[in-house]
Amino acid sequence: MSRIKNIVQEIDSQLQLLRMWQLKGGVSANVTAIEVMQPNGKIKKMVVREHGETDRKQNPRMARDEFNLLKNMKSAGVLVPEPLHYREKGSYILIEYIEGKPDFTPSDIDCYLIQAASNLVEIHRVECSEINFLPKLDVNWIEVLRDFTEEGSDIHEPQSQNQHVILHGDFWPGNILWRSGELVSIIDWEDASVGDPLSDLSNARLEMLWAFGVEAMTIFTHLYQSKMPHLDITTLPYWDLWATLKHASSISSWGLEKRTEETMREQYHWFAQRALQEIKHK
Repeated sequence: MSRIKNIVQEIDSQLQLLRMWQLKGGVSANVTAIEVMQPNGKIKKMVVREHGETDRKQNPRMARDEFNLLKNMKSAGVLVPEPLHYREKGSYILIEYIEGKPDFTPSDIDCYLIQAASNLVEIHRVECSEINFLPKLDVNWIEVLRDFTEEGSDIHEPQSQNQHVILHGDFWPGNILWRSGELVSIIDWEDASVGDPLSDLSNARLEMLWAFGVEAMTIFTHLYQSKMPHLDITTLPYWDLWATLKHASSISSWGLEKRTEETMREQYHWFAQRALQEIKHK
């Protein structure tokens, strides 16, 4: 409580903190919603994102970088929270509070998938040439392939023709906020980088499989591809393997019910084996 009070005072000494509550957001950030009274008597809600120690060590400028990224994305028309303030010392960022929540049981799955795919495309269409503070996503494909087959050294590394884009890094239903069936915001940009758009697509494919099943995953993929007609998808199976490897060690730490975890692991292995078969038949 005292920490958040201090942050509020740093923002504006005339703000009065009325209440605060924790939000789920990001694996390494502490996310707190706050409600304050402004000097004019108006009530305003905001969100404080405090970066964890590991992220701060990797990038001491994380607060500034996330602020600037959100500023650029907002200017480009992407549905993200408006960045309001940041401070490198203590590494936190203050952002707009969005009235909305993730939806894991959409009443209209087709509408859900259309909006999700369209917004991922909008992210990937943002000009990234001037955003030089994001890390580049580099993948050691030999190591990825060796984790799935003893023949990894005999399989050629993927050679993509895609131009690099801004990547969200963790595009999944839990990071998409909805209100009355409308997508209102994409949150948690702490894993953002620059790289092949297929990395975001593959991560989202696996997450859609887990959340809604094979058909939804397939529809989402086709919707995304239809809006990115010049995308080279020949290396998609490689990125699917990368996505499965990315989540390999984390499933057990999600605190899932036993049957849910078993089902997700079955889907995980199906997803990986499908990708591996496509690679071997190329």
